[in-house]
Amino acid sequence: MIRVEAKGSCCAQPGRNGRHEGIEGKNAATERTSRCESRRQTPRSIESGSSFGYDSGVRSGKWEMSAYTSRQIGLGVLLAHVHWEVGQGVRKAMKIRLESVFISDIDKALAFYTDVLGFVKKADIPMGDTRYVTVVSPDEPDAAELMLEPCGEHPATKVFKKAIYDEGLPLTAFLVEDIAKEYQRLTELGVEFRSAPERHGTESMATFDDTCGNLIMIYQTHSDASG
Repeated sequence: MIRVEAKGSCCAQPGRNGRHEGIEGKNAATERTSRCESRRQTPRSIESGSSFGYDSGVRSGKWEMSAYTSRQIGLGVLLAHVHWEVGQGVRKAMKIRLESVFISDIDKALAFYTDVLGFVKKADIPMGDTRYVTVVSPDEPDAAELMLEPCGEHPATKVFKKAIYDEGLPLTAFLVEDIAKEYQRLTELGVEFRSAPERHGTESMATFDDTCGNLIMIYQTHSDASG
């Protein structure tokens, strides 16, 4: 929200004779001062959608931008302080909460992603002739969900899946704590890898077939880049 506060000498404008021009007597000057003080205490509010614009770089907390404009009024100066306050209306950054993989058979995919990979089912909601099914990591049940998206037979999806599969490109990637142990565990369960884990800088990675027409990468991040 943008707040505009009027500050300065708008209350009393002295003239050449030392009196207040347009104000007769001390009571009138006091009344005008009171009105000005009231303006300071109850600033006019303007929604952030106004012509002042919006800075998407603001992330959190309370941040103020003060712009000073002045114009002479007699011997006084009107200072307008424009405060940009980031509080309840702050624009928060996007968060990743849902990823998806294209599959054709929900039950087959669910069995692989839970029984083999080790995820757990979180959502299973009937939706007409299909279902909305997601899985999550048992270590982070409230973090990102993976949707088993039953659109694998859609013409456009089939072309896309085949193209990236033939190129050896993984559809998505999962983080593991120890890629060597995970590679061994999955291999013993019959998972087909394209190659053994390879290290590149701070990352070790390996790609496998998820039995649903997708290549999936697992990777481990190391604290240093040494081999």
